[in-house]
Amino acid sequence: MFENMEYIYEVYKQKSFSKAAQQLYISQSSLSLTIKKAETRIGAKIFDRSFTPIRLTEFGRQYIAAIEQIKILENTLSSSIGDTAEEVSGTLNIGAPLFPSTYILPKIFAAFQKEYPKVAINSFERTLYILENMLMDGQIDILISSTKMKKGPAKSWPLYHEHYVLAIPKTYMDKPYSSLYSGAEALNYYKDIPFILPRKGNDSRRRADTILKGYNLQPNIVLETDQNITACAMCKEGLGATIISDIIVRCMDAQEKVALFPLSGLEAERTINISVRHEELLSRAMDLFIKAARDYCSKL
Repeated sequence: MFENMEYIYEVYKQKSFSKAAQQLYISQSSLSLTIKKAETRIGAKIFDRSFTPIRLTEFGRQYIAAIEQIKILENTLSSSIGDTAEEVSGTLNIGAPLFPSTYILPKIFAAFQKEYPKVAINSFERTLYILENMLMDGQIDILISSTKMKKGPAKSWPLYHEHYVLAIPKTYMDKPYSSLYSGAEALNYYKDIPFILPRKGNDSRRRADTILKGYNLQPNIVLETDQNITACAMCKEGLGATIISDIIVRCMDAQEKVALFPLSGLEAERTINISVRHEELLSRAMDLFIKAARDYCSKL
């Protein structure tokens, strides 16, 4: 019954015969014929082809659940073999937004592959919405984001914590206020200077708007960016103030050119998580990578 389960599972992940065929390096016609034969042999349809993208039938959902149970057993056995052989191998697909992909993951990858050279790593930079869907569809193994996954057997662990600060280019600072400690005082005193914020829809923009609303301020927003690191870079070059994560400021070495003022409230605190779709589907390589990532990020 599970003779062609890898082909079937790939179609399920990709929700497309053509995309699955590309991943499997076979022709689409060959893949379609293989799965039709499998359905005939089983005696039930796995995929409902009347939808685009294709969907699972009721039997198909049971079949995929059974495949995942088989994979859990395979991973358990592989981990046992890995423990015995003291060797870790395989492939990891890691998804993350631009900032962690650019400033956090490269150092984790370098340290991890030095320790486990037989593990291949693929990195995916996408928007958070796309990455979450990729994780739940099995296209990536691990997701790094501000989201704490709560769907079904998905599991998240805290990776690192951010504190949002008001960042003002030092070129805007006057001497009497150059040593302000309060973010509220700084916001009120410098409320008329240009502000650079991420566009609406970005989690950091939502947090910034909530913080500013709490201070009854409507800043002079002169630029909006797609990415937090773009706003930080523009602030660093003196184009305007921004509200941003302290981790981003440190990783981009912006402290020398901007003054930082801590902000208060729930929206000024954020946890970045590392997540998997199904805790029981953790391979040994995934488990070791998560531990390595959390260890590195504990020093941020």
